[in-house]
Amino acid sequence: MLLTHLICDALLDLSLPDDAHPPSVALQQRIYQAAIDLVPPNDSANRSHDERTRDSDNALLRAFLRGDAGSFKMLMERHQPWMTAWARQHLPDADADDAVQDAFITLLHKATKLHPGATLRSFLFGILQNLVFRIRRSLARRRNEPLEDETEVNAADVDPPSTPELELLNKRPYLEIAKVLHRACSLPEQRVILLMLDDQDDKAIAETLDITVNYVRVLRYRALPKIRKEFEEPAPTSEQQDGLGGRRKK
Repeated sequence: MLLTHLICDALLDLSLPDDAHPPSVALQQRIYQAAIDLVPPNDSANRSHDERTRDSDNALLRAFLRGDAGSFKMLMERHQPWMTAWARQHLPDADADDAVQDAFITLLHKATKLHPGATLRSFLFGILQNLVFRIRRSLARRRNEPLEDETEVNAADVDPPSTPELELLNKRPYLEIAKVLHRACSLPEQRVILLMLDDQDDKAIAETLDITVNYVRVLRYRALPKIRKEFEEPAPTSEQQDGLGGRRKK
């Protein structure tokens, strides 16, 4: 749904750090090489730098898929800095860089699924969020840390959401939803809510995030009351947020 992409765009703007460092040249070269290994350049498809500069993100993606390698470089210039900055808030640098590379490659595989009214930025952000969530779980396993959905959380079933809860979200402006998700929900909770708004059922969400169906319901069960409470209470002012030190839930 277009609503989900609008929320993703707004949520990304709220989530980016102010002091992000530029991505390394080595990472850029690694991502570019992986991309042209997948879609070999075609000299007859090459265009001028000025033409690429005028292109939208979607036009650059289509041009790259036809063989214009320079179009992918421009896509990287536009999106890799924010992708790296956001991923490094949630993962060690090396793992964050891997997530960014995998997100670009996943984009190339899923290019035909890009919603006509959505921005490529929001599409990439959704891909990156899923990858970061899965990598965090993989890192926890390597450290022998118990994963919540593999322990006691699956002992009791949680019912699917009721229709009124879904209507609560669908009736709100996308920017308001993004602000509430940013303030109140963890990354796993955000992903479940966004995928739910994208009309995915519990089984599809579980497959996307590599978690159990019941854990999908647990995360949603936790998130929806937080969201409802935020909607019922006045949003904190900027001065109040500064007083909290700008802390965000991970």
